[in-house]
Amino acid sequence: MYPLHRRSFFQTIAAAGITPTSPTAPQGKVPVLPPHPGPELRRGPYLQAQGSDRIVVRWRTDGQAQESRLRYGVDPDHLVNSVPAQLLKTPFAGVHDWAAIVQGLEPSHQYYYAIESSSAILAGADEAHAFRTAPVRGKPAASRFWVLGDCGTNRIDSGNPGKSVTARNAFRKFNRGKGGLDGIILLGDNAYSHGTDAQYQTALFSVYQDELQHIPLWPCIGNHELTDDYLSIFTVPDGGESGGVPSGLVNYYSFDYANIHFVVLDLWKSEWRTPDATQRSWLERDLAATRQDWVVVINHFPPYCDGKYESDSNGFLVEVREKIMPILDRAGVDLFLTGHDHTYQRSYLIDGHYGPRSTFNPSRHLKARGDGTTEPLIKSRGPNSGMITVVSGAAGAEQGLDPTKPAATHLSHPAMVKLKRGDQEGRGARKLGTFLLEIDGLTLTGTQVDDQAEIVDQFTLKKDR
Repeated sequence: MYPLHRRSFFQTIAAAGITPTSPTAPQGKVPVLPPHPGPELRRGPYLQAQGSDRIVVRWRTDGQAQESRLRYGVDPDHLVNSVPAQLLKTPFAGVHDWAAIVQGLEPSHQYYYAIESSSAILAGADEAHAFRTAPVRGKPAASRFWVLGDCGTNRIDSGNPGKSVTARNAFRKFNRGKGGLDGIILLGDNAYSHGTDAQYQTALFSVYQDELQHIPLWPCIGNHELTDDYLSIFTVPDGGESGGVPSGLVNYYSFDYANIHFVVLDLWKSEWRTPDATQRSWLERDLAATRQDWVVVINHFPPYCDGKYESDSNGFLVEVREKIMPILDRAGVDLFLTGHDHTYQRSYLIDGHYGPRSTFNPSRHLKARGDGTTEPLIKSRGPNSGMITVVSGAAGAEQGLDPTKPAATHLSHPAMVKLKRGDQEGRGARKLGTFLLEIDGLTLTGTQVDDQAEIVDQFTLKKDR
C-alpha cells in the first residue's frame, strides 16, 4: 500500500500536542492551532514536456514547503517509484514552484502519481492523477489533441467571465464516449489581459484543472502574454528531449508524437522578421530535419482571416503571410493552427498565396479539389504540396459583428472554406468553440465544436503514400 497519508484535522492538532475540547465541555482555554499545520498545494499538478520515455510534472505549493517529491507507478495504490522535485527559480513571491522530471519510462504506458511534501500527500494516489507516455516516435498511433485558441478570458473585468467554462463544458459533452485526449494545445492569449501569473491561475489552471492533471499541456505565446510570467510557468522540451531540433528557449520549440511533428512558434516575443533571425533559421533547420508523416505548425497569428482582424490591412498578419508561409510551404507542412481572431475560419488546401485576397487564384493556389467536408482531401508529400490554415480563436469569447467596422467584420476571405453554418458571407463562424485535431495513420481530421456541443466544421485530409 501507499505508505503516506493526508493528515486529518485531528491528526494535525494531535501532532502539535493539542487535545480537542468536547463541544459539551465547560468553557475553558481554546486551543490554538499552528499558523501552518502543513504545506498547501496552490497549483496543479500539470503535465509538461511529454516524450515516449519521459514526462515533467509541475506543481506549486505555498512557501512553507522546503522539499517535495513525486511518487509514481502502474497502480495508484502501489506507487513504488520516487523522484525528488526540483525547486524552480521563479519571480513569484510567497510560493514554491516544483518540477519532477521522470525518465526511463516505457512508451505508450500509463502511470499513476502522487505529490507529497513533508510526509503528507498533497494530491494524487488515485485514478484521476495519471500520465501516459507518448508512442514510439515515427510509429503511427491514433492521436487526439484538444486545441484552445484565446481561451484566457475567465476574469471578472473582461466582460467574458465564464465563456471559457461554457466552451469547455460543451467540448466535454461532445467528447463523452469518444475516447481520451493525448494532449492540450494552446494557441496563445491564454490569460487576459496581460498574461500575469495571477491571471493564469484564474483563466487556465482553475478552468482546466481536471484535464491538466492527466493530459499533457503544450503552450504557445500570444500577444496578450505581455509579461514574461509565461516563461516561468511552463516547461517545454527546448533541448530536443521529445524530438526535433533543440531551440534552447521556452518561447519556441518542437516535439514528436507518434508519426506527427509539432512545431510551436513565438511570433510575439522572439525575433523572426529578418532572414537571419535566430527563430527563423531554427524553424528552417527543424522542418528540414523531420521525417514524420505529418507536420503541424502552431502559432497565434493567422496569415488569412476576417473578423476583428483583417489580414490584408493588418501589417502584422501581412508579415506572417509574406515571411513565414513560404518557409512552411517549402517544407510541405500539412496544417497551420492559429488563433488571435475570435472566430473560426479554415482554408482550402492551398500553396503559394502570400498576397492580399485579390491575388488569390483557385486555379493556381488550390492543391486539391473540394473542401474536405464530404470527401477527404488528398495531399501528396514533399515541398509545396499544400497546407490547411485554421483560425480557431473562440475558446474564450466569440467576436460579434461590429457594424462600425464593416470591412473587418465580413467573413468573406476567398482562401477560406464556405461553411454550411457560417456567418455573413459564410467563410467562417462567429461562435464560441474549440478545435479537435485527430490523426490516425495517414488520415487527419479537424473538427470545430461550438458552445452547444455541435459541429461547426469537420474536414478530412489524407496523405498520399
